[in-house]
This record gives sequence, C-alpha cells and structure tokens, in this order.
Amino acid sequence: MRIQRQDPEAGAYGCQFYKEVSYAGILGSSLHAFYFKTQESLLLQVNYQESFYKMVLCLEGYSQSFQHKNHMYSFNAGKALLYKTNTDTYFSELKENTTYNHIHMHFSPAMVEEINQFSAQAFNGHTMEMPMSTEQTGLFKNQNYFGDAHPALAKLFIEKTMLDQLYAFAATSFNYSHYRLLKSGSDREKIYAAKELLDQSGTYISIESLAKEVGMNTFKLKKMFRDEFQNPVFEYQVGVHFSKAYKLLLDTTDSIEDVALACGYRSTGSFSNAFKRKFGIRPSDLRKS
Repeated sequence: MRIQRQDPEAGAYGCQFYKEVSYAGILGSSLHAFYFKTQESLLLQVNYQESFYKMVLCLEGYSQSFQHKNHMYSFNAGKALLYKTNTDTYFSELKENTTYNHIHMHFSPAMVEEINQFSAQAFNGHTMEMPMSTEQTGLFKNQNYFGDAHPALAKLFIEKTMLDQLYAFAATSFNYSHYRLLKSGSDREKIYAAKELLDQSGTYISIESLAKEVGMNTFKLKKMFRDEFQNPVFEYQVGVHFSKAYKLLLDTTDSIEDVALACGYRSTGSFSNAFKRKFGIRPSDLRKS
C-alpha cells in the first residue's frame, strides 16, 4: 500500500502518529492492525497481487474507497465489512485530522474452505456490512495489538479473534445464533482428546495445530469445544497456564519473571495485572501470604 499526499509539503505519511503491526494467523490467514491520526486529507493507494476475502473492523474513523472512479464501499466507525478484494488498483480517501483504528483480517483459501464447510453462504462474493456492538468495539479498542505478549500467546489470541469475528458475522447476517453442529461419537472423543492435550502441554498450542493433532476442522473444533466445556479454547488454555503459574508461585522459588514467561508474558507488569484479574491477588502478594 502507498499513501499519496494531497499536499507535497506535508510531513511523513501526513500523520501525527502512525502504528502498524501484522500477525500471521490461522491456516495461512493474517491480521493487520492500524492506529494513526491524519494531519491532512490523504489518498491511500491499494494494490493486491491476488484476490482474497477480507474483513475490516472499523473502530474509529471514516473513509471511502473508489475503483475506476466508482464508489466501492465505505469504512464506518462501529461497523465491520466483509468483502472480496481484486487485483485492480483502488483508492481510499482519508479525512484530515481524524483518528483511524482499523483491524484488517485477510482470510486464506484454506480458512475459507473450512468456514464454507460450516456455511456455504458465509463467503458468497458479495460485500456485507454489519454493526459492531458497543461492547465489541470497546474490547478491540482496549486490546493492545502493539503490546508485549509472547508470540505463542499472541498467535492464539489472533486465531480466536479471526474465528470469533467470522462466527459473529455468520450469526448476525444469516441468523445462525442458535445453530448447533451435529456431533458424532468420534467428534466427542476428539474434543476430549484436545482437552487432554491442552491439560498436559507445557506451552501454548495454536488452534490450528490442535485441530490437526486431533483430526478436526479448525472452526468445528472451536465451536464444539466451547459447547462441550462452556469455555472457548483460548480462555481454557490461558486458564490452564495460569493455574500452573499459581502452583509454581506457591511450590517453587522460581522468579516471578520466569513464571510470567512460562505463562506467555514478557512483561512482569502485564502478567501481574492479568494474574490479579484471574485470582484477585498479585503474584508478589500471593508469595507473601
């Protein structure tokens, strides 16, 4: 992508500040977070070498996209947009003195195929827009995509984000809120095998790896695991590691820094805050008790 300045005298990128981060996601998909504030009106030129499905969560800001001088779609604060890109150059107009907080999710063919096994309507080539709830928008605004989480924990969260958003989109757009996947005896065995792997693992396991290990569709594993244990794979796995951290703090002399790393946190402060939210006490205070 390239930003073309309306005013040649403007500063770098024409922005007061600019942050961008990308994460490799599930089944070859990816997530890209953008947070910046414009100083002036900007024209963003976008070129893709191949066509793919993309979802944009617009938390803040407003922009319009044009191709061959024809209006394609708009990004509105509080809205999610699902569409299929093409290889023709298009342009997005960004307003001056405006804060933009966008999350772009690029879905690989492998992920599209898995979702299509759940619903062939989810990807039909049409541009679809849906409102994001206030709670949902607040959650993403508060999520620090530019933080210091361990890569394995970050990947797990990205997988969760992408799968959650796809399911929410399907549930809203196609009234699947009460949809239930059919379970066979074999499926139930695989779900419990996945739980056992999570219980025994000393490291975080990506949903993609877990699905391959037990031989299930990734999306189906996530959905059925939550239905069976009333806890999503991400939250369950984080809970397992925090329980192990609690035990390490009580039964060993390992430093809090080492325990934090084992739990997926590079920052002791971030680990301490998360630990307190989980157990109501900070790691340092637990050792004093």
